[in-house]
Amino acid sequence: MRHDLIKKRIAFEITLSQFFAEANDPISLTDEQLELLKIWDTLNHEQKGALLELLKKL
Repeated sequence: MRHDLIKKRIAFEITLSQFFAEANDPISLTDEQLELLKIWDTLNHEQKGALLELLKKL
């Protein structure tokens, strides 16, 4: 389990504090993370599903 957490944290290039932040905790995103969210917003439902499946396999 710990290995999976580290792998996901590295894949998304987030800090440990961002990874473990609670829903109401303020977080700051990197430029790359903001770019990813902007792209996500342009995807349709099918594309989002495909991207999520790809990310799960990393």
